Amino acid sequence: IQSSWNESNIVNQTSDDNRKQSGQVRIDISTIEEPIGRISEASSDQDFEQCIAITKKSFVRTGGNELSTVSSPEGSDPASTDQVTCKLQLPSPPKRQRKTKSNTENWEADFQCMHEHTGHNLEENPNSYTIGILEQLRDHYKRTQDQWRTKSYREAIAVLRNQKEYIKTAEEASKLKGIGPGISKKIEEIVQTGHLEKLDSLGTSDKVLEMFLGVYRCGPKTAEKWIQAGCRSLEDVKLWGNPSPAQLIGIELYEDLHTRISRDEVTEQYEMVKNSAQRIDPGLIVYPMGSYRRGATECGDIDIVITKENAEMPELAASLPKILQDLHQKQVIIRGPAEVGGGVDNSKWQGISKLPKPGALHRRMDILLIPWNERGAAFIYFV
Repeated sequence: IQSSWNESNIVNQTSDDNRKQSGQVRIDISTIEEPIGRISEASSDQDFEQCIAITKKSFVRTGGNELSTVSSPEGSDPASTDQVTCKLQLPSPPKRQRKTKSNTENWEADFQCMHEHTGHNLEENPNSYTIGILEQLRDHYKRTQDQWRTKSYREAIAVLRNQKEYIKTAEEASKLKGIGPGISKKIEEIVQTGHLEKLDSLGTSDKVLEMFLGVYRCGPKTAEKWIQAGCRSLEDVKLWGNPSPAQLIGIELYEDLHTRISRDEVTEQYEMVKNSAQRIDPGLIVYPMGSYRRGATECGDIDIVITKENAEMPELAASLPKILQDLHQKQVIIRGPAEVGGGVDNSKWQGISKLPKPGALHRRMDILLIPWNERGAAFIYFV
C-alpha cells in the first residue's frame, strides 16, 4: 500500500447543506491513490498500522458527540462506490441526576422542631435515665458558658430522644450521628454504673458555683476564677478572691438580694422612680417591666424603662443623671454610681435600691432608656 495519500483532498468542501445539517462530511476516495478497498490486502503489520493512522485522519468532528467520515449517496451501494459512510457515536457526558421526591421528602425529619416532645415521650424512651444524667452535665456547662460542650451535649441528647432502642455501649452510641466518642463513653458508664463520675465530682463545686453566680456583678468566668483560687464560701471570696467594689456589695447584701420582692414593693419603687423622672422632665414616660408586667406576684429584681414621645437617645441620656441624683437624695438609690449611666451610650443604670423606710430590704434595680420609635421591640424584649 502506498503511504503517500493526498490528505488535502480528504474533505470535500462542496458538500451540500443537507449533509452539513446531518453532521456528515463528504470525502471523495477517488482522489486517494490506493483505494481503501485494498486495505485488506495489507501484507504486513507495519502497513496495517499505517492504514489505521490514515483512516483516523479521515474522521472529522462534525459537532456534538459524533465523529463522521464520508457518506454514500442515498440509494447507492457503499460497496460499489468510491464513497463510504462511517460514523462513530461517542459516549454522552453523564447527565446530572435530578433530585426526586423520594430523595427529599424526609429532609424535615432532621429537625427537632418537627418532632413532638412531651413528658410522655421521655417516659416511654428507653434512654430516658441516660438523658436525665446528660442533661445535668449539659446544664453545668451552660452555667459556665462552655458553649462547645453545651452544644455537644444538647445534640447528643436530641439524638437519644429519637432512639427507639436502648443504647447500652459506647460502640452503639458512636454509630449515631451527632454523638462523639467522649459522650459515647459516658453513655456506657451511665448504663453500667447508674451514675457519672464526672457529674459526681462536680456536685460540690457546682453548688459553690451557683452560690458565686448569685453574687451581684459576678459572671461565670469570675466564679470559676474564685473556685480555682480555692474559695468555697463568700468569706473565702472576700479574703482571697479579690472581688470588685460592686461584688463586695453583692456579698454584703447577698441575703437581701436573693429574697423575692412582693408586687406591692415593686409598685412602690416604680412610683418613686416615675415621680423623680417626671419632676425632671414632665414628658418622660415610665413603665415597669420584667415579670411585674407579666403579672407575677413576686419578682427577682426591678426593671424600669423610661422613654419620651418622639425622643432620641441623646435627649433621654441627658435626663438620666438628674433622675439618679434625685433618687439618691431621696435615699431610694443607696448603692451604685448615681452620677453616671451605663451601656454604650449611657442608656442604662444598674444598682441597688431600697425603700426609705425601716426594715426595707435592698433590691436590684435596672433603669433602661428607650427611644420612642424602639419602644415596641423593647417591650417585647424586656417582658
